[in-house]
Amino acid sequence: MFKYSKLKNLHLEITNRCQAACPMCSRNYRGEIDNPYLKISDWTLNEFNQIVNDDLKAQLSKIMFCGNYGDPLLNQDFHLMVESLNHFDIFVDVHTNGSLRSVEYWANLAKIMPPQHRVVFAIDGLADTHAIYRRGTDYQKILDNAKAFIDAGGNADWSFIRFKHNAHQVYAAKQTAQNLGFKNFSVKDSSRFVFEPVFPVLDKNENVLYNLEKAPAASIEFFDATDLTKIEEVVNSSNISCQAQHANEIYIDAHKTILPCCFLAVIPYEYYRKEDNLSQANRVIKKQYAELVEKLGDTNALQGIETVLEKDSFQSVWEYYWNTKKLWTCSRTCGKILASPTDNFTDYQSLTST
Repeated sequence: MFKYSKLKNLHLEITNRCQAACPMCSRNYRGEIDNPYLKISDWTLNEFNQIVNDDLKAQLSKIMFCGNYGDPLLNQDFHLMVESLNHFDIFVDVHTNGSLRSVEYWANLAKIMPPQHRVVFAIDGLADTHAIYRRGTDYQKILDNAKAFIDAGGNADWSFIRFKHNAHQVYAAKQTAQNLGFKNFSVKDSSRFVFEPVFPVLDKNENVLYNLEKAPAASIEFFDATDLTKIEEVVNSSNISCQAQHANEIYIDAHKTILPCCFLAVIPYEYYRKEDNLSQANRVIKKQYAELVEKLGDTNALQGIETVLEKDSFQSVWEYYWNTKKLWTCSRTCGKILASPTDNFTDYQSLTST
């Protein structure tokens, strides 16, 4: 089970702020409608150093700054958090939309990064297609920031989500990434299409602006999530093998709540409408999460990660929810059913070996 002495990897959401409005992100409802459940929260530098103290830093192999809802670059103390890791043998993995801060900030960030690091820039297309999904971001600003970071010695990866509208640009995007000095280029298909093959993007008045569709080559099969009996049968047949447990990793969200992974942590703030096709399934998932939280008790990281992980409640609850009363979220993510959010990479290429 989860043991503090074995902990090697941390996945941190140090803020849930984001200037982008990606339509499939739960911080909004299909584009421009704000999520009323999301309560903004940021880690302070003092909280970071209290939770991730020097003793823990000495035993860790990796810290990933990547939130369910927020971009780490919007935390005002992010650069100081990164700088505090410089004297430890930790791989620092940062995921961002890249359309934040100045080129000067990015150049300086490269200089204070630990030797082992990467920044993953989410760039879904070229100038004419990128913002179709990454709404609220600026393609050219992202390239300028990435170039400043790379030119100052930073290691950067380009992550491309493939849709119908940008699938024809994968090769050109890869060439752009190579020309700018990115280390790696990855392409992935969104697993969200497993429940909704056509995803409408709405304005604030709930008018359909356009539809997002999966790429023609995407190997994602539709699953009817309105049939709760069928879902229950699939979930019960799953064999859950927790990837976070095997990786000796935990996730801590912007409210400092400790859970095994981001897929569980996203549930309480997800926003849906009663008329949605997935509303019944979402109600079941939220009910399951509420029961889980009640059994877990207080898991706030400010009381100490070791204190939380060594609680009897945290140690015992997972066997029950993985083997007896299986959580739908765990069954999908780590149970090898449907299209798992962790299995959606179609291609990952090094740009330095070609």
